[in-house]
Amino acid sequence: MNIKKRAVIAARILALAAAAAAQDNVFRGLDFHTALTGTVPYRAEKECSFVATAGLRARTEHFSAIASVSQKEQQLLQEPEQWLTQEEPAGRTARFGVQFGGGGASVPYRAEVFAGTLRYARAWSRLKSPLPGFPSPLSGPSLPLPGIAPALPGFTSAQAPLSAALCLTPSHNGTPLPVIQCMCTEGGTGAASLTERLSFGGIRATAALSGGTFVHGQQQAGKSWFLKEAFYRERPYGAADAEFTLSSKLFSGAVLLGMAENPAGGLQDAFYWLRAESSAQFGALRIKASAFSAQQPDMLLPTGKKLMVRGQLQLSPQLTFKFPAGTLRTGIALQQTERLIPAKGKEEARFADEYKCKAATSFTFGKGSVQAQCGGSIAAKDGSKSSSARLSFSYTGASLHSTTAAAASFSGKNSTLTFSERICPKNTAFSSINMQTALQFKDGVYERTKLSGGLQLSCKAHGIQWNGKLSLSGSF
Repeated sequence: MNIKKRAVIAARILALAAAAAAQDNVFRGLDFHTALTGTVPYRAEKECSFVATAGLRARTEHFSAIASVSQKEQQLLQEPEQWLTQEEPAGRTARFGVQFGGGGASVPYRAEVFAGTLRYARAWSRLKSPLPGFPSPLSGPSLPLPGIAPALPGFTSAQAPLSAALCLTPSHNGTPLPVIQCMCTEGGTGAASLTERLSFGGIRATAALSGGTFVHGQQQAGKSWFLKEAFYRERPYGAADAEFTLSSKLFSGAVLLGMAENPAGGLQDAFYWLRAESSAQFGALRIKASAFSAQQPDMLLPTGKKLMVRGQLQLSPQLTFKFPAGTLRTGIALQQTERLIPAKGKEEARFADEYKCKAATSFTFGKGSVQAQCGGSIAAKDGSKSSSARLSFSYTGASLHSTTAAAASFSGKNSTLTFSERICPKNTAFSSINMQTALQFKDGVYERTKLSGGLQLSCKAHGIQWNGKLSLSGSF
């Protein structure tokens, strides 16, 4: 879809939203956003580049709207007619969306309607990538969240297709009515979720079911006699997951079961995966653990990519000690992943283990805190090793919040030393100032220096806010 067609659709959506907002008498705010990001390349033969972003967001009691566009320098010099007639180039990203809500105590549900280049998360992301992320050694307990969570795009969100979504939330807490969310995109992708929450005796339980159809595949088979991947036609393929969670003051756990349609065998021969997570508190000790298993390691995900993982285990114990001078926290996160290494040349497909480890300790006292962490990993494909370490100090005072950090990373023949400073003044137009210097080495010999910095400004008056951002980076 070219820019002109997308602009027409956006104008119609915003016009309908403006008509709805005109009925809303409670004005919440108007935000303007501008940003400029520039890069100076290391090699002299390459040119400098920058990306400019501008956006606007309006909010009332029941209505929100946002629109923004990012352009690279080569598109900024074009005539407006070229903007509207060209197909969307790689350097141009447009985002827009509206949200309108209504309902009250007299009706069982409160409704929210979304339209635009929307974002989705939670179960939507799990269906595309069911593996849990590597946990932080000092992170608190957290469970997978239910629903597809439609939301308006941010000022700098990635490009997304046009879509519409509906959320129905019970008007009263404690009712047995489920939360209902559904969406569809211009490309034929659709999804929906049902979430039921219950509370009894200090225990909270959640049951959720999410699913949808995702378009992927090839439009036509390759011309070679020997294809590297089996051909399957592009069309919508189904995927779903069911989630059950229990949480209390000292324990929380979740079990998730997911499936993805097999293009070769349909839903009768679907791919299945199972995921479990738990967290328990024993005095000063907290233990978090998770496990993942896939029925077939080469299962095809709704993104059209293969999972290539048979199983994964995670373990993260943490200790917390409180002293008169402050609080000491220490923890470690361990992860083992069994990956499928595809056949290459004369080598047959095989399974290999990948390991990750990260440890951290923090001490919080008065207005400051110190944190030290280190970690390492061993890759499954070739057994290559990498490691890193970081030391940071944070201070929060009456006039500012600052963080100073030094880090080192090592991967094969490459190593990097990084020094950074972030300052967030209070009660000024400058909301944050950050600077970073990275020294890069190869085989122990200095190679180059990468400098980056930026500042953010914010001004607000009479419900109107302007946010500005400037970022520059370069290698020397």
